[in-house]
Amino acid sequence: EQGAQIVEVNCGCPSPVVVGNGAGSALLEHADKFWNFVEGLHSALGNKVAVKMRTGFFAESEFEMLLEELKNKDLARLTVHGRTRADRYLGKARWSRIADATNMLRAPVYGSGDVNDIESYEASLKIAPDVTGVFLGRGALRNPWLFTEIRTKKRVHMAPKALKHAVETFAWIQELYEINEAALIETVKQGALSGYAEVEVDAWEKLSNHFHSLLKQQVGWEQLSRGSLSKLKMLWNYFRSSLPDAFFDARFLRASQFSEFLNVFDEACRALPEGNIELW
Repeated sequence: EQGAQIVEVNCGCPSPVVVGNGAGSALLEHADKFWNFVEGLHSALGNKVAVKMRTGFFAESEFEMLLEELKNKDLARLTVHGRTRADRYLGKARWSRIADATNMLRAPVYGSGDVNDIESYEASLKIAPDVTGVFLGRGALRNPWLFTEIRTKKRVHMAPKALKHAVETFAWIQELYEINEAALIETVKQGALSGYAEVEVDAWEKLSNHFHSLLKQQVGWEQLSRGSLSKLKMLWNYFRSSLPDAFFDARFLRASQFSEFLNVFDEACRALPEGNIELW
């Protein structure tokens, strides 16, 4: 009411902790509870309300009933992840059910699930051609350049040096967030992240140097805290699946310091044929 353009109800998260607290996809377990929840928000906020949901709690046979009360509502959007809560992230997302939602609702419908590359994006749209758009989730952790690939319909190739600076940039931003969130917010407000580095070596080097310099001004050291290094390795565990085999070296995840992590990165790069790295 004070200016938010959209309020999205997340009825999709399958996490046991979230579901155990009655949130996320727990809201789909009982249709009347789901309807009442959405109705309460819709009556207060009208078409500012959006809903993200799965195709059911126990089984996809619940999907049509869950949609029944949403059919004629002027929602901002409905986003459907093509799995039930029981599926978690296993199996294949059912884009045919997302297609069903586009036929049932007057609201814009977005699809989500298993879009990891150009081919899976195009295959999903063949099944559900009337979706307003596609949400990218874990696929973008695996390959952050997935948006570019879909837009240009070309595989992304990166120089190893650009990739290293991209990893460094993430690390410095994460550490700055941990120790001085206000300083990070301020530099973002000033436009530090207003551009898009794409795969340009110089652009990534400039970003890495900017946040590295800012971090040194704050704390005077260059290593990462244990928490920041853990988050980097968590992201790396997703991201390396889009990289050549040399980047699967177990020492990446065993590294106890960021400098050690970067040394293993340099070794992996030396093991590659000359030229750019293709993300896949």
